[in-house]
Amino acid sequence: MSDAMFVFEVHHGGYFENVPAKKYSMGKVEFIRNVDKDLMSYFELISMIKDLGCSENCNIYHKLPDCDLDGGLRELKTDTEVWDMFAIHNDRETISIYVENVELNMVNDVVNLDSDIEKSEGNESESGADPNSPRGSIGSSDLEYFGDGDELYDLGDTISTKQVSETLVGGSEPFSFNMGSGSGEGPSNLLPPDIQEVEDDDLNTPMNSDEEGKVEFPEFFEDRDMERTELQKGMMFANATIFRAALRKHAIQNGTEFVFLKNEGDRVTVKCKNECGWRVHASFFQDTKAFQIKSLLNHPCQCPRVYKFGHANSAWLARTYMDRLADDPHWKVSALRRAAKRDHMVEVSDSQAYRAKKKALETIEGNHRRQYWRLRDYCEMILRQNPGSTALLKVERTLQNTAPVFQRMFVAYDAQVKGFLAGCRPIIGLDACHLKGPFGGQLMAAVAKDANNQLYPLAVAVVEAELKDSWLWFLDELLGVIGRPKERDWTFISDRQKGLVETFKQMLPGVDHRFCVRHMYANFKLLFKGKDLKDLVWAAACSYTIQDWEYFMQQIKSINKDAYEWLMREPPYVWTRSMFSPIPKCEMLANNIIIDADAKEVHHLWRCVFFSRSGKLKRWCYCPN
Repeated sequence: MSDAMFVFEVHHGGYFENVPAKKYSMGKVEFIRNVDKDLMSYFELISMIKDLGCSENCNIYHKLPDCDLDGGLRELKTDTEVWDMFAIHNDRETISIYVENVELNMVNDVVNLDSDIEKSEGNESESGADPNSPRGSIGSSDLEYFGDGDELYDLGDTISTKQVSETLVGGSEPFSFNMGSGSGEGPSNLLPPDIQEVEDDDLNTPMNSDEEGKVEFPEFFEDRDMERTELQKGMMFANATIFRAALRKHAIQNGTEFVFLKNEGDRVTVKCKNECGWRVHASFFQDTKAFQIKSLLNHPCQCPRVYKFGHANSAWLARTYMDRLADDPHWKVSALRRAAKRDHMVEVSDSQAYRAKKKALETIEGNHRRQYWRLRDYCEMILRQNPGSTALLKVERTLQNTAPVFQRMFVAYDAQVKGFLAGCRPIIGLDACHLKGPFGGQLMAAVAKDANNQLYPLAVAVVEAELKDSWLWFLDELLGVIGRPKERDWTFISDRQKGLVETFKQMLPGVDHRFCVRHMYANFKLLFKGKDLKDLVWAAACSYTIQDWEYFMQQIKSINKDAYEWLMREPPYVWTRSMFSPIPKCEMLANNIIIDADAKEVHHLWRCVFFSRSGKLKRWCYCPN
């Protein structure tokens, strides 16, 4: 469902009643279809609700899957909460939305208050909750949400979760205490011994009856408070995942180390590793997913600061410096260590910094090995969606029963080939460059020029190395698509890379093959320096008549006879315009068709022509059968 559209089932025009159980009365239901989660925000949701005729003065809730209204409503107030709603309903098509008219609901508050009190005093057994439980219970569907959230923050933590058969029961407000909807009574001896001594029952009862049955606790906001974490007794956290992240952040910024006494889905208890008496216990607030600090002893911890401890692990480093590594993937491990020490006063080892960088880059760029697993599907999709195109995948096996290993791939789209044959000049530039990435390799490309002298990509291939055999394979596939030179009078231009000259002599003898003057001069200046020689070489190459070419060559000979002889080793018709064939009607001297850039994922090779010239071939990935 991650890529599918959602349907909003909107209940509006009514109000909530709590007798005998919470229900939505006097409302109507309308459906909003084709909702794209990638385009949704809180204000977009408000706009949709207003289009249905609802007032701006309203509260919006969504109902958790497989839950009733008593414990399954979650209010939507921010963009983050809207995105979390889609994540929770990722495997569902329909999301139930409830709109509560605040003005209409105030009329029913007096009646509902009396009914709620009767329900809490006499009908607790009907709700399915344990009346002796001071914390409520967790449904199996909610445990799935805790698993998903914990993975985001605590990559290295092992969390045990208790399975409880009861369903969620209680109010829908996670950060306030309502006298008529909680389950705060019950004997404390039902708690485990290590929790009894730190659980504070005062947090489950109103501190002042004049506050109309509602106690406000300090709230922890992830976006605002995570940068500088301060723990307080009674502080509320949106869920257990954020509480664990805040606990770790607090320990790192204060240089204290703690150990877990309890690390479960519904409660967390930690103490100072040095046994100084500092201790924190947190658990669910009433019947919601919100986490509350129930006990905070000997705070703050008075132990000396430590600079190296287990909670500053590679997962924390990866999350902390994710943005920096996204901007600079080549950031050195030593620089990462210095940044951690400077910013957080934490000492990490080389191996920790290396693992952190690897995790961060894998999160940013994706898993390179898995990209190769999908190449067969990618080729099949090209052939299906672009009829007439060519997509070839070549693999090799070291042994008969071993998995195939990627070797080469060639792609030429039908539209590009037809456009080249119909409206481009009959000249083709050939070039190759190194691929940047963990598996290296070479990108080979064939690029033409259109009638406006603009570059026109024709075909690309990925091969293991720039060899005579790989050039033979690439040219054979290319000519099989566009036709043979004798039929079309093709002209080629290249910098005569390794294996390419031998390939033309063997495969295309007598074919017009030009030499890139830029590469030619790059080799020339290694032996013969000076601006006077440079200007004369380019003047000779750009000459349009043989007389001009001869004049500039004599000038070179008068300055340096060895330079003249070095230039004359190459036939003039491959590098001077005065002797080019008139068939291509193109005066191109340079072959700069591939420039430096990054190739992050193998699937992106076919969306660009420009890739990096750096990197070395390490090994190729296995392709599935």
